Amino acid sequence: MSRVKLRLVICLLLLSTLSLRPGLTTASTPVTVIPAGTTLSAALNQLRSRDFTILFSDRLVTAELRIPQDATIDNPRDTALRILAKYGLTLRSLRPGLFVVTRLPVPESTTPEKPPYELETLTEIAIYASRYSSESPLTSTAQLERTDIENLAGLNEDVIRVTRTLPGTAGTPLSSKTHVRGGLDDEMLVRFDGIPQLSPFHFKDYGAILGSIEPVTIDTLDFFTGIFPVRHGDRLSAVMDIHPRRSDNGNHHEIGLSLLAAHAMSVGETEINDSTSRWLVAGRSSSAGWVARAADIDNVEIEFSDLLIRGEQIVDDWTLAAGLSILQDELKYQNDDSDKEREQSTAGYRDNTLWLKATRDTTSDHRLALAFAKFDSKADRRGEWSGERISIGQVVENRQTDGYYFDLAWQKAGAWSIGTEILNVSTRYDHSIRANFDPSLSAAFNRAPKLDRSTLINA
Repeated sequence: MSRVKLRLVICLLLLSTLSLRPGLTTASTPVTVIPAGTTLSAALNQLRSRDFTILFSDRLVTAELRIPQDATIDNPRDTALRILAKYGLTLRSLRPGLFVVTRLPVPESTTPEKPPYELETLTEIAIYASRYSSESPLTSTAQLERTDIENLAGLNEDVIRVTRTLPGTAGTPLSSKTHVRGGLDDEMLVRFDGIPQLSPFHFKDYGAILGSIEPVTIDTLDFFTGIFPVRHGDRLSAVMDIHPRRSDNGNHHEIGLSLLAAHAMSVGETEINDSTSRWLVAGRSSSAGWVARAADIDNVEIEFSDLLIRGEQIVDDWTLAAGLSILQDELKYQNDDSDKEREQSTAGYRDNTLWLKATRDTTSDHRLALAFAKFDSKADRRGEWSGERISIGQVVENRQTDGYYFDLAWQKAGAWSIGTEILNVSTRYDHSIRANFDPSLSAAFNRAPKLDRSTLINA
């Protein structure tokens, strides 16, 4: 081998040896750093890649959480675990490449329990409860007259909202329903003229924004909370027992108009064949449509109306009464301002209640009472949505409710009561929904691109 070739081989060996020595490199690799002060949510979004996806909730990863110091991204998953651990969070794998942020499990306490012989001995147990005397009947928590309700601010259109002024109740400004002593908003029984009201609200599926009973149609209102007489035992939280208005000082007629509704009412009594006859007629119709048209609002129509007719006849020892209550609601919403999307929604409600009552009082303070009521309720709702190349859907819902009520009671005032009560309600629920979604959108949410579902329930 010539000297030139030998020198060339030696040079190549030296170069290869230098390139393999640790700490020596010919080019520097760029390093990505998340600067201190970056929000935790922004840092997690920066760590996302095609093969590494992180899902998290803004309730868990709040906007106040920030990176306290610079974080070097060497491995996205390890870096995410390091910055999450500072706030008691970690990653849970849903499937390869997909993780969700969760809280770190709380370690179980290692403090040993005391042996049984070291436990403190109970020396006294005190139990406190309300006390009710059995010598007198239970009285209502509150009793309000019509004049009391009319003097309360903001309640001149809705008698059911009067409960907001009483202790132990809570509610929202947009709904007429009330929570009593922590119960659900459907656990309060409402009676009018002794007849249970299935759902005395306008626009039931839209927050029940208004009650269907006008304050001008009532005489007194008894409100029971917690413990109430067994004759009202159909709810858990409270009972509102409303007595219809009677003529106080002769016949009374009135008409009125407000921003919410126009109403008319007539109450009085007369003598027919030497027997007393009484009547109560009241009607109300919304004026919201006039206000909307005056404000140049054309895509929303809100209409509601209610009618109450009650007659009473006294024949010897019997008091006979008949009543009819009708409630109707119409809601229409349409948005065609944009060519790219379209929204339509309509809802209609109709509730009818017919009742008959017969009561006989004797000279010995005994009373025999019979009552029968027929319920008829119907609700129709339709919705439609069309978003350009994103989703197209339609929802149709029909509900039909029928029922009857029967009550028979024999009682002595302030002493005892015996009888029977029957309430039977049946409902037919027909619901269908159809929708088409953009394929890429449905794949992102792991859903089928087409939805076609129908439900028919008879209960």
